Amino acid sequence: MNIKRIFGLLAIACAIALMFGFSSCSEKPDEDLIFSYTANGNISASSGDAVESLFCIAEYSEAIAKVLGQTFSMTERDKDVINACDDVFLKHRINHPEWKGYVEIEKSRVGILGEKLSSVVLKTYKYE
Repeated sequence: MNIKRIFGLLAIACAIALMFGFSSCSEKPDEDLIFSYTANGNISASSGDAVESLFCIAEYSEAIAKVLGQTFSMTERDKDVINACDDVFLKHRINHPEWKGYVEIEKSRVGILGEKLSSVVLKTYKYE
């Protein structure tokens, strides 16, 4: 009778250990993530404005850094980043209507060891 009770307790202990083991492996806390925002693209100009078009991507990067304090955040700040980049795009369209190309705003989820876990293009600005 004691052997059955011991095996019963061992079975329950193993079940509990497996339950906690699987649940701790499947959860990844969001506080271990960094959200990185970058601007990438290709802009060109055919007139004397070509030199200024080289700084187009940098202006998006500066707007992102101004909103976040740097180019990354410990929380998702998509709306803030897009609002800042919309302002840059509007300024460019008014001041440089001859520019052609595109700029993409990308958000990446980065782990604490610096590995890129995923990335998505939040918005593409088309210069036509």
